[in-house]
Amino acid sequence: MGLEEDIRFMQIAFEEARLAYSRGDVPVGAALRIDGRLIGMDGNTTRTLQEWSSHAEALVIKKYASAIQRAKKQEQYVELYTTLDPCLQCMGAIVLNRIDRVIYGCIDPNAGMAEFDPKQLKPWYSGHWPKLTGGVMRDESYALLTQYMQEREKDWGKILKLFEEMRKKW
Repeated sequence: MGLEEDIRFMQIAFEEARLAYSRGDVPVGAALRIDGRLIGMDGNTTRTLQEWSSHAEALVIKKYASAIQRAKKQEQYVELYTTLDPCLQCMGAIVLNRIDRVIYGCIDPNAGMAEFDPKQLKPWYSGHWPKLTGGVMRDESYALLTQYMQEREKDWGKILKLFEEMRKKW
């Protein structure tokens, strides 16, 4: 689980983000890996499906839920790569599915959970909180997201400002 390997799998998630962008969706992609093997990937479809919970992470977890359950029963290591720090909904799915590690590209200053302190949760939830590794392909993820927001300034202006402020701290 070195940085080179994380970059290789994040590139897969990033390609899903690019595909989401090309169809007009928020450019976030995710890839699922079990014991070092790519299981599947997906990208956001919140705009094309007009269904707000169709986040990349939630979609890939739902699509491969049975593989995740089998892996956990066999004590295999489950990792989720995502180009954006997971939101509350996606982190809930991650915790409930007992994903061991989440690797993300860019922090989400508007809705991300990476900086949340899981000790504030009940013991069951905090006990299943994944290991988090951030900043893998951060700049590429940030650039694609902010390009999307800039093209839709009317709808995304306030959130774009949060991302730009965050960038100044890097």
